[in-house]
Amino acid sequence: MERGRQAAARLGAGARAVQLDITDDASVQAAAKAIEADGGLDVLINNAGVEERGPGNAVIGPPT
Repeated sequence: MERGRQAAARLGAGARAVQLDITDDASVQAAAKAIEADGGLDVLINNAGVEERGPGNAVIGPPT
């Protein structure tokens, strides 16, 4: 998220980074309220990640 904030800062005072987790209703509602308070969206960049878990809840990384 820090990189998103830095990118928004470089774009100027009107830019803002908003993080949300689509699996968490409260996160979605908070993001929607923040966006609405700012007057809506002009541009949306959607970025998603996938994390795989193995035995013992260990994170499975890319093949080496």
